[in-house]
Amino acid sequence: MLIPLEKAMLSYDLYYLITEANFGKFMDRFLLDPSEYPAGIAIWGGVEPVFMTAHRPNEEAGIHVHARKSSTAEKDIDQSFDEVTFRDRASGRDIRIDQEAAVGFMISQIFGLQMQHVICSNCGEDIFLGRQAAANPSRNHGCPSCSTVNTTDDEVIANPLISLRDGYSSKIDPAVVLPERLLSLRWDQFPGGIDIWGSNQAIIWTARKPEEEGLHIHWYASDGTMLQDDTFDTVTIGATEIDVTAARLWMAQREIYQLRAAVRSINCEECGTPICSKGVQARTPSKDHSCPKCAHVTSSGSPIIANPMPTIVQSLKSGWKQAQS
Repeated sequence: MLIPLEKAMLSYDLYYLITEANFGKFMDRFLLDPSEYPAGIAIWGGVEPVFMTAHRPNEEAGIHVHARKSSTAEKDIDQSFDEVTFRDRASGRDIRIDQEAAVGFMISQIFGLQMQHVICSNCGEDIFLGRQAAANPSRNHGCPSCSTVNTTDDEVIANPLISLRDGYSSKIDPAVVLPERLLSLRWDQFPGGIDIWGSNQAIIWTARKPEEEGLHIHWYASDGTMLQDDTFDTVTIGATEIDVTAARLWMAQREIYQLRAAVRSINCEECGTPICSKGVQARTPSKDHSCPKCAHVTSSGSPIIANPMPTIVQSLKSGWKQAQS
């Protein structure tokens, strides 16, 4: 959440975090001053890949940061942190971004929900109710600090990061583009494994070029060397094509317990086309599911959220297992 800090932290700091819930864990904190990276910065809420075979700790989970001093050079920072402090020179504040608010931003953004910076009218604290509430817009927002219920004119998600995004992201038209890159891989092309994410729009993006939307993929050589780090809008691995929209929605759905438990893969009973719930139905279980190809309505019996990703992931796992045998 957005919390002014009275004292600046070191640019990079490892400190020993002792909490009841997480005893003995080192926590990565990073102070990001955008003025030090004139070629642009980007910040995302990082989560686990939708498919992963690399067998290494997920280095993307947390708050993922890109930063460049020169547009013609490699990224100076390409790393995830548990906490990022954003140095806002315009206001003279250091603003702390925590992982929970960053992932909540990702969820709300993927579902296309309006976010608003809501400040408690009683105690002045920023209101954010956690990622589990990031798919439930409301006009009523209880303050987690003093329990005062604050109201908004519209049904929104309270997340203070939206004001940071509106104040700093580049005004690019279009802000997000498809990369127009097609990827077709054989299983033997990445012996060290592969990681696949559905893209989510950055909280902050200050680069002069548009952000790309699609499937973001890392794949590795047998010695762990990364062979590729790029975004594609059409991806096939072996005989399995990955649905970009389904992957992006699954990124958000699996972060919310109730939605993750409700997701099932279902095909149209008339033409066999995989069905992917979109809009409100992507976050609300339903019994009736309209086919995107023939418009036939298939009943699931019990309320579910239709998404082909569980079947796609199972197909990818089978392909990877066969390639290793």
